[in-house]
Amino acid sequence: MKVAIVGLGEAGAELLKNLARHQAVHLVSAVESSPLAPGVALARSLRIPITADLDSLLSRKGIDLYVETSGSREAFESLRQKAGPDVEVLGPVGTKMFLKLLGRESGSALTSLEASEEGHLREQLMQSEKLAAMGQIMAGLAHELNNPLTSIIGYCELALERMRTGKHKDYVSKVLQEADRAAKIVQHLVAFARKHKPEKEVVNLNELLDATLALQDYSLRVSGIQVLRELDPDLPMTTVDAHQLQQVFLNLLINAEQAIRDSGKGGIIRIRSFAAKDGARAVIEITDDGPGVPMENQQKLFEPFFTTKEVGRGTGLGLSISQGIVRSHGGHIYVRSKSGAGATFGVDLPAASQETSPRVRGKGRVEKREGGGDILIVDDEETVLEVMVEILQADGYRPDVATDGQRALDMVLAKPYDLMITDVRMPGMDGPRIHQELLARDPELARRCLFTTGDTLNPEVRKFFQRTGCPYLHKPFSSKDLRGAVRRALRGEGGPC
Repeated sequence: MKVAIVGLGEAGAELLKNLARHQAVHLVSAVESSPLAPGVALARSLRIPITADLDSLLSRKGIDLYVETSGSREAFESLRQKAGPDVEVLGPVGTKMFLKLLGRESGSALTSLEASEEGHLREQLMQSEKLAAMGQIMAGLAHELNNPLTSIIGYCELALERMRTGKHKDYVSKVLQEADRAAKIVQHLVAFARKHKPEKEVVNLNELLDATLALQDYSLRVSGIQVLRELDPDLPMTTVDAHQLQQVFLNLLINAEQAIRDSGKGGIIRIRSFAAKDGARAVIEITDDGPGVPMENQQKLFEPFFTTKEVGRGTGLGLSISQGIVRSHGGHIYVRSKSGAGATFGVDLPAASQETSPRVRGKGRVEKREGGGDILIVDDEETVLEVMVEILQADGYRPDVATDGQRALDMVLAKPYDLMITDVRMPGMDGPRIHQELLARDPELARRCLFTTGDTLNPEVRKFFQRTGCPYLHKPFSSKDLRGAVRRALRGEGGPC
């Protein structure tokens, strides 16, 4: 049997040592790019040719078996794809079985292969842990950014209300626009990074596409790629897990970007949304003008580990996972392409039932409240307190402030309030703890408690809102958002404002 070893690291060196003892095995070549790899000296002493060019070796005829020793799933699948159906390729698991069949004196090679495989799994686990930690870091970062953004947005809006036309008003308007943009970027990053349980809800796919594009906006711009949107404003709503569908859209968008970048020039990505003819399905299509997908590869694209990318640039799992997500939502994913003429990937999903899916319309303007009321505002950020006081005083309310939970409870005992507005996350006594204390001391005020938070994706925060039904306002918020939320809370309405 003619065998080629791919990789002469520690596992490859041990494998080489053991296979060289077996008369049934003829080692014809080894692939290694580093002259310092542990198995290089042994291969040379055995007069086994060493090459760094795997492709040229694969073009040779007569090799019966390739053994990939790195333990990398990506490297194994790439080698298997390049070798073709007529050549056997073994990774660590298959090689261990092969060595056991050969018999004696294979123990050290088996140990090295197991260590190689274990090392790769450990690397994957570390990467998974890094991603989980990134979600926690992003949540904390969002909290720190959303407070100053709330102040910036609030003060800009107050300034615009009191300024006449002129350059200064234009300057403030631009600051407000950029603050809104920064707020959306933070929100999208947290939504994507936060680990969550699958949860289906009625979703506007156009908004989900916009949120996904915001994540990839910078990369697309520096790559010289133009994005054209053709989104149907009357697109039917769908009942989906928004985070899972965003993963699908982001994967398709990244694939389109990479296809265009590989062509060596800027290009165009077109994103369309439209309803199927019967109106019962919503369709999203992402089209690039890259090199396209050859016909022989189109049926394999959604197979696990199939990839045409270089090793290290993809796992071959993106489209397979995307297909699984789309199918779990009762939809299907498809591709249309001609080699050299770009590619279109489409996602077709069932529309939500009419009872739960009214077309999305813009929110009406919040009417200004006439009259007043005593409001206690609790937040550990003084600038947030100051801007909220300014906004509410302008509407005729009488706001008091507290910078910690215990001070707020003392003030509640000394004076009756019509409404309490409190941040969720604060040092010491946080918002949920304040609410718990209010239930015992002033149940009526506990029912008129409006929360502000920059982390509604936190599972514990979501559970709290679901359990209590308290109204909440997402930071950063505008003066219009605050006025509307106060009005709703005073009426006893719960849920997001």
